[in-house]
Amino acid sequence: MKKKELRRLAEEIASKERIIQTTEDSFTRSEAQNEVIRLTEKIYDMEDMLILDSYIQEFLSN
Repeated sequence: MKKKELRRLAEEIASKERIIQTTEDSFTRSEAQNEVIRLTEKIYDMEDMLILDSYIQEFLSN
């Protein structure tokens, strides 16, 4: 994947992760978890996964 695609994907996953961490609604949390799983299924290369993880951590720390 291109770096731009990975950053966009990381931003989406970080957004869903914030929902998972902050929501009290179990349905909303479950939907966000399912979306994270669906988004991460797009990554097949381990190097891309490491880059994606780095971007996600960057977005979550902001």
